[in-house]
Amino acid sequence: MYLFLDNTATEELVFFVSEDGRSFREYRKISEAEGGIPQALSEILLAEKLKLADLAGIAVRVGVGRFTATRVAVVFANTMAYALQLPVAAVHSSEPSEAFKILMSTPKGKYILAEYSAEPRIGKKI
Repeated sequence: MYLFLDNTATEELVFFVSEDGRSFREYRKISEAEGGIPQALSEILLAEKLKLADLAGIAVRVGVGRFTATRVAVVFANTMAYALQLPVAAVHSSEPSEAFKILMSTPKGKYILAEYSAEPRIGKKI
């Protein structure tokens, strides 16, 4: 199973799962729910009747959205990719088919960097 995580919305996590990179299913989870991304993924795997070992790759949407949410999603994806020896891809498109296309052509062993839509405002007055 290939996974595409779009963490750019303020109030929800959007996951797309695909077996072949062409057809996909969408899951929406509340982003501030207890357990965050790992808990949401666990619920999706349960719904799909799959295990972590069934993951074939992870794509993450970057370049838009909240600073911290982007960092969290990238760290999660890189950690999963490292631990499970999966390919991981950073994508700018919100289209799942485009994300899966990029992911399926990405080799294992390369990791992604977070990209942001603006400069961080950490410690700065707004």
